[in-house]
Amino acid sequence: GDLTLSANGGYSYSAGATSTERTALAGAATGSHPLEIVTYTISDGHTAASSTLTISVDRFPANSVPGAQTVNEDTSLAFTGAKLISVSDPDDAPLAVALSAAHGNITLGTTTGLTVTGTNGSHGVTIAGSVTALDTALASLSYQGDSNFNGADTLTINTSDGITPHVINTVGLTVSPVNDAPVVVNGTSATLVAINEDLANPVGEQIITLIGGHFSDATDEQTANGGSGPNNFAGVAVTANAATASQGTWQYFSGGIWQNIATSIPVTSALLLASTTSVRFLPAANFNGTPGVLTVHEVDDSAGAITTGTTADLTLTGGITPYSAGTVTIGETVNPVNDAPAFSGLDNTPSFTEGNAAVVLDGNATVTDLDLAALNSGNGNYLGATLTLSRDGGASAQDVFGTSGTLAFSGANVQISGTTVGTLTNSGGTLAIAFNASATSALVNNVLDQITYANSSNAPPSSVQIDYTFSDGNTGSQGSGGALTASGHIAVGITATNDAPDLTPNAPTAVTYVEGQTSPVALLATGAVTDPDNPANFNGGSLTVAIGSAQGGDEIVLLGSSPFTDNAGTLMDGLTAIGTVTGLGTSSVSVSLDAGATPSEVDKLTESFGFETTSASTADRTVTFTFKDGGNTGGTPPGLQDSVTQTVHVTGPADAQLYFRINQGNDVQLGDINSSGTGLHTIYTGGGIQSSPSPGGNGNETSVAVDTAAGLVFSVGK
Repeated sequence: GDLTLSANGGYSYSAGATSTERTALAGAATGSHPLEIVTYTISDGHTAASSTLTISVDRFPANSVPGAQTVNEDTSLAFTGAKLISVSDPDDAPLAVALSAAHGNITLGTTTGLTVTGTNGSHGVTIAGSVTALDTALASLSYQGDSNFNGADTLTINTSDGITPHVINTVGLTVSPVNDAPVVVNGTSATLVAINEDLANPVGEQIITLIGGHFSDATDEQTANGGSGPNNFAGVAVTANAATASQGTWQYFSGGIWQNIATSIPVTSALLLASTTSVRFLPAANFNGTPGVLTVHEVDDSAGAITTGTTADLTLTGGITPYSAGTVTIGETVNPVNDAPAFSGLDNTPSFTEGNAAVVLDGNATVTDLDLAALNSGNGNYLGATLTLSRDGGASAQDVFGTSGTLAFSGANVQISGTTVGTLTNSGGTLAIAFNASATSALVNNVLDQITYANSSNAPPSSVQIDYTFSDGNTGSQGSGGALTASGHIAVGITATNDAPDLTPNAPTAVTYVEGQTSPVALLATGAVTDPDNPANFNGGSLTVAIGSAQGGDEIVLLGSSPFTDNAGTLMDGLTAIGTVTGLGTSSVSVSLDAGATPSEVDKLTESFGFETTSASTADRTVTFTFKDGGNTGGTPPGLQDSVTQTVHVTGPADAQLYFRINQGNDVQLGDINSSGTGLHTIYTGGGIQSSPSPGGNGNETSVAVDTAAGLVFSVGK
């Protein structure tokens, strides 16, 4: 080995750096620590002294492990024979061995003579003791994956003698999947949609619709561990049929026809029905109620798809079979016959024009209910029946239902020629009528034929479908099974008309323009257009801005803050053209709008104009904005219009104060200089005269200024 001395008299030693050293260490007797005898000499240059140092060397333990192992799901793997795991230590020191696995339990058949830390039969356990006792315990080692686990796992063997670094080895484990039978979930019964008594040809339902929600193969779901995925629902195996001949017959659909299901089914010949197969119950004549059920086991596709009509032996279920241990019953309810009402002649195609009078929906329709019509000596008694009208797809408050002829809605009452035949609610686009005992067959049809329709929207659809629902209100007197309904509809064509736009503000605040100001004054700072028709654009419309009683020099211009530009007569907002423009810089501007003139663009446009003038007249001007909507739906260009007028106050420039300064002296206010040009004053005399605004002559330095309130500052000097 190598011995290194430090300046403070200490030393460090490392052994086994060369093959010769490792051989010497390995040759030491088992159970003993090799001794390294080091002779060292210390010299001061004149005399020397020698001595020896004996160092005891501790050697690493070792693990002996097999290669990667494979075991089936839910099966124990014994580490015996070629799979044996053992430990050794050249120094024959007591060792501690930690065994662990992430997805399975480690079990030692014996731990005699060992100290055990943790739980034997868990994911991790540590045993400590002599090598002999450890190897005895390891010879009884077994591994079993967690319940239903499959995928990859690792057995880790971590050995330590308490001195040297730990020695760690691993054994790769592959747990192969084994099928787990499906499990019944979400209840143990399924029921087909109820059918009526004497129904000749029930449509039935597919097995997957009935039973799919009760199927689970979650125990096979191990994809997160790199293992198997769940199997799919393949179908069912029928093991019992409890229906009697007096009730009817259970059937399944195969080969293009409905096949009867036997009432006696041996468990060794269970009937297989694939998941897409339909089943139904065909009731016997006049039977109603609940027939005997089918009893089925769920089947997964671990053994492949199943063929409808074949059989299987279900003596064994659950476990690793494809058949669930639990069962699901399939039932049916056969309702007693309650003759349903029916509409006839509900086929009119009325047309309504926006803003015009309401139209009758259908003047010759009838509704009939055989049970109700037979009452009252054949005149009918529709007490409890209801009639509901609303738009298909959901009620809309735009739809307004009214009356015509002898029909009247008086408060909450429905009347025919003054006779109250029921009550109503009529709001939010839904008309609901509940008939009373006075409602004979004839009066009910009088109500039906005199209902009117109107649409209150300014932007109605081109058509609406009004759905009719008539319920017989059965509570048992017409036969058990509940109320039945009749449904129908009327398609109403709607012709929209154009609605006038609203240009705002309707009374814009007056603005002021000061003659000579450097920029135009903004008009309609909060301009906007609202149109009840909600058009996508105002194509075909226009906007004019004109000055009433314009003075020479009056101009309508685009504001510098406006996003719009005049591109050779095309009005642009960036890269978007919204129309053509004429008259900019004159007293009347006209914009012809195209498809780019969306409502938001038009709103911006109304705020983009300003007024300026070179005229000396201070008379008020009126500027009129006129907007035309292009016609929209039901109109023709340029459409309907709205106008607003804004007043522009024109004022002269402001008066100013005149000051002078001589020879760097103080400012002295001399007087006013007025916008009319009057108010000139002599400032200085002596060697010349300085006056404002026409200084001249000779003299000392003279400064003249007009205050900034007048918008002007200048100076002259000598």
